[in-house]
Amino acid sequence: MVIDDSDDVRLAVAMDPAAILEGDTPRLLDEWQLAPRIWNPMRHACDRRARPGQFILTGSADPPDEITRHSGAGRVLRVRMRPMSLFESGESSGTVSLRGLLNGEEAEASRSDLDVAGLAEVVCRGGWPWLVGEPPPAAQARLRGYLGEIARTDVARSGGPAHDPGGVSRLLVSLARNESTTVAYSTLATDMSGSREATAHPRTVKRYIDALSRLFVVEGLPSWAPHLR
Repeated sequence: MVIDDSDDVRLAVAMDPAAILEGDTPRLLDEWQLAPRIWNPMRHACDRRARPGQFILTGSADPPDEITRHSGAGRVLRVRMRPMSLFESGESSGTVSLRGLLNGEEAEASRSDLDVAGLAEVVCRGGWPWLVGEPPPAAQARLRGYLGEIARTDVARSGGPAHDPGGVSRLLVSLARNESTTVAYSTLATDMSGSREATAHPRTVKRYIDALSRLFVVEGLPSWAPHLR
């Protein structure tokens, strides 16, 4: 069931949120964060049924903490979904395993069917399932439209701060430019402003990044400091 599919569904959720939990299991509730009242009935239903795999709650935004303040511990397992890898999209043979390399296994790279230009096209296309097979110009047009909607409406709808859509768009460009670096908020603020005379405040940058994280647009990379000899 898609929560934002129709006014009838939203009305049913508002009147009796527990009712939409009835049906064959596992029961999929998409964009559930738009109907936060189902959280507690869902927890209680899990307790009564005492069986795993009853509900799958999916959404394109991380619900605010006040929605899930009553813990789902022991009932809810959070799974973060990511775009497809080149192996999943069928564009890599998967003959070289990163796990295998770290375990000391020998590996020999096979010849790839992708040349440099083809690899660049795949990177620019991305790994969303509905973009696999799209020509790069069409995929990039759809991605630009998606990012535009995020900057215009999704940041505010997800409970984010009052924002300047143009500023969010410039921040996304700056984040892409500084991918996999230890860039500071102040550097991003200067970069997205285009000049040191009209620099955005680092606190504003942090609020925007927090909102984009809730929307699963950006994800901070944890530091990796292995003890190598």
